[in-house]
Amino acid sequence: MAEETSERIEFSVAATSRLPKERNAYDPIAHCYLDDYVNPTAWQLNIEIGAAPLAENVAAHRWQVVQVDGEFRHQVEHQNKAAGMESISVKVPAQGHYLVTLTVDLKDGRQLSYERHFHLRDFLVVAIGDSYFCGEGTPDKPGKVSSVAGAVTCNLATFTKFLAEKTPLHVPMEREAQWQEEKVHRSHQSGPSLAVTDVQVPSLGAIITFLNFSRSGSSVEQGLLNPRPQDEWTELGQIEELKQTVGERPIDALLISVGGNDIEFSDRLIDLIRDDLVLAGAGDGLVGDDEMNRRQEVAEARRKLQELPERMNRLAEAIEPLEAKQVYLVEYPTAQFDSINENGDVVVSSGCGIFDGPDMDIDGRDAQAIKESGRRLNQTLSQAAHRHGWIMVGGIAEAFAGHGLCSPEPYFISAEESCRTQGDFKGTLHPNRQGHRVYGGCIRKALNRYTVVPEISARAGE
Repeated sequence: MAEETSERIEFSVAATSRLPKERNAYDPIAHCYLDDYVNPTAWQLNIEIGAAPLAENVAAHRWQVVQVDGEFRHQVEHQNKAAGMESISVKVPAQGHYLVTLTVDLKDGRQLSYERHFHLRDFLVVAIGDSYFCGEGTPDKPGKVSSVAGAVTCNLATFTKFLAEKTPLHVPMEREAQWQEEKVHRSHQSGPSLAVTDVQVPSLGAIITFLNFSRSGSSVEQGLLNPRPQDEWTELGQIEELKQTVGERPIDALLISVGGNDIEFSDRLIDLIRDDLVLAGAGDGLVGDDEMNRRQEVAEARRKLQELPERMNRLAEAIEPLEAKQVYLVEYPTAQFDSINENGDVVVSSGCGIFDGPDMDIDGRDAQAIKESGRRLNQTLSQAAHRHGWIMVGGIAEAFAGHGLCSPEPYFISAEESCRTQGDFKGTLHPNRQGHRVYGGCIRKALNRYTVVPEISARAGE
């Protein structure tokens, strides 16, 4: 038995993070996560010595890692380590409860012993959804437009061709943007990716395996239940891709962002602008009549919104076999054109940049209509979450309030910025990096509250 002494040697135990960015867990050529990432056969514990004031008195020291209620046992012994004691890393075969012991033999014949109980828990968090979950507009490494043609195109970006004909534009690039998955514009800078990074607590044994299957432009039918029209690289929708990837591993949290493309939000926004201008010569409404076009777009958004509950019912039926322990549905920001006035009040303002062109613009009434459509969308999503027993991740619309595209501290990406960093306008009005930090913060709070912290707290009391 170790002798009682006031002398101490501190050590800490932490699990190695399993976030995909840190482990190169995704194969961009095969467009899939690596199986040994999804279904690991071992986890690494890092055991580190703190201050060691007794180093000169140490004759030997031994590390022992024992799986409580299991067969794993690992021991490392170091003799004659007068220069100091060594930290170690140990691969363990399973999640669960481990007892880590450090025994120190001193040259004066005394023996000191210290131990720590460590609970290892690897949570599987999975995301499916649209461009908000992808991180559209925030590539892992921003691209760089061509110094001649690209820069001119972005500086003179008026959106006219894109608005009038809805034709995708690709700007000449000197360096292409880099993504986790280029075909869907999925990056590690998205809100969900940032959320799980902050949720994990390796020092408490709580780590995250994160799988993001989101595809920019996805709706319930095209993207989640079935592939998007442009998904020539796969015949699977996100849910089927998820099933085949995860296999039998239980899902602790399923995150979902969907609905914006179901009500065709981007089309409503584009048509609010392009149908204002007679010369656009496009659109289904009374071209050139701002008020008539606004009414038409609001009516179309409401019509699409009425179809969304049934789509969410089909989504609920499709994800039920996944048997996820918890399902989270995430609300959308509604502050695209919010700002803060001189009195510090949040107000809805008109557009700026390309949204402030001659006649073809977003005026205050357009901006208010956009915000109201977003509010109705979030309300419909909240009702769906309640109906199916999902957790609604709220607080996002509130957190973005006052931080619209034209505000002093915007949380959204401008068309010009999207053009410069990824060579197209697809990132326009998506959260910028600060926006994704705020967006991810709301997701993190929900994951902590309902998934991670309850389990950590329960095990702390064991």
